[in-house]
Amino acid sequence: MTVEEGCLLRGIRVIVPDRYRDDILNELHVNHPGMVRMKALARLFVWWPNLDMDIETRVAKCESCRKQLPNMPQSRSNPWLWPNKPWERVHIDYAGPFLNNMFLVVVDAHSKWLDVVRMSSTSAESTINALRYMFSSYGLPKEVVSDNGPQFVAAEFESFIKKNGIKHTKSAPYHPSSNGEAERAVRTFKTGMKNLEDEEGTLNQKLASFLLSYRTTPHTLTKVTPAELFMGRKLRTRLDIIRPNLKQSVQLRTQQHVKKDCTMEVGDLVMVHDYRGQKRKPSWVRGLILQKLGPVTYTVQCNKMGSRNTI
Repeated sequence: MTVEEGCLLRGIRVIVPDRYRDDILNELHVNHPGMVRMKALARLFVWWPNLDMDIETRVAKCESCRKQLPNMPQSRSNPWLWPNKPWERVHIDYAGPFLNNMFLVVVDAHSKWLDVVRMSSTSAESTINALRYMFSSYGLPKEVVSDNGPQFVAAEFESFIKKNGIKHTKSAPYHPSSNGEAERAVRTFKTGMKNLEDEEGTLNQKLASFLLSYRTTPHTLTKVTPAELFMGRKLRTRLDIIRPNLKQSVQLRTQQHVKKDCTMEVGDLVMVHDYRGQKRKPSWVRGLILQKLGPVTYTVQCNKMGSRNTI
């Protein structure tokens, strides 16, 4: 345990006093991430005795979470090889009609990064436009996996994929579960949005809140947040405010030990090292600053014979 800026830490996790634990549990439970993901998120930021038990109790008492408990899978999903890099293989699918809308769901197989686009049309043209905008941000993937929906088997879509040098893999007909990555992403998206049904805010606000929560919570498979694997960094959230700002603290301490910069102006009398001649050791002589050449460079007139020396 350490103390930083008056904050008690256990490793990098803030030890939360009893009076603030309900507030922290509420923040961890925003967007109803579920018991496993809520525990994983808590382990990044906070600690107190019986934390896991308190999380289990909070989730068990949440009516929204209990309503969205998933059914047991009927069979094992078809495993895919894990790509070596982010955005090598992406799985896409449509979710809806859901909440009176259609949504294009895109998930990166490596990082589990999830993107959800609210769609006014599910035509091949609209799907291409949504993917084109996404590819402009993340680049072109090597492979796209989809089901046999009409927009994905259309000649226009196939031409778009082929022109961009992307391999298009389609799931087996009448077996959409073979695209298990997208199926799980759709299920996760629907569950998360249903949990927010009673929360305040517009549909777009709820979607943004869900995506931020999902991307910054460690994934059950990779044990790392999707943002870290996909973007190579952590995304800042409100939970980061709990921790003391160690960087700022170190900078302040460093500045306290650094001497203030010495500023000199034209007309100031100074002492300078005289390196002229064959002297083994330069001597100190008086001088007058005649001109400022740069932040630390000046033209100085030395006392000896009215000569000038630039330092």
